Amino acid sequence: MSFFDLSGLFPLPLWKLLLDVAVACMMWAILARFVVVVVFGDTPPLAVLRSVLRLTNRLMRVLGYITPRALTPAAQCLSAAFFIFLLRYYGLPAILDYNISGLASLPAEARLTDIITELLRLI
Repeated sequence: MSFFDLSGLFPLPLWKLLLDVAVACMMWAILARFVVVVVFGDTPPLAVLRSVLRLTNRLMRVLGYITPRALTPAAQCLSAAFFIFLLRYYGLPAILDYNISGLASLPAEARLTDIITELLRLI
């Protein structure tokens, strides 16, 4: 076994995991945008929340081509996050050839739950 063999650490090859993590970050960022828009509207009072909106503006412009224009801005965010989720749940496993048996077995979330479980064992 090589020193650089990470097969026990990662369930997938690293490039597949990194691609899934990138798409997962986009999905969770748009869901955070949805929450900010629902709770505070388009002009939140805190700088952190304004930065969430600013960071996701470009992504929403790109996803604006597939989201219906008739929806409210909050519903557009939710629709875009749903499209990205569909891509993660059905598209990436088909393209990258890995199995998904449920929502908890998505690679990024599965790894995150493993990390949280290990941290809770330390406490």
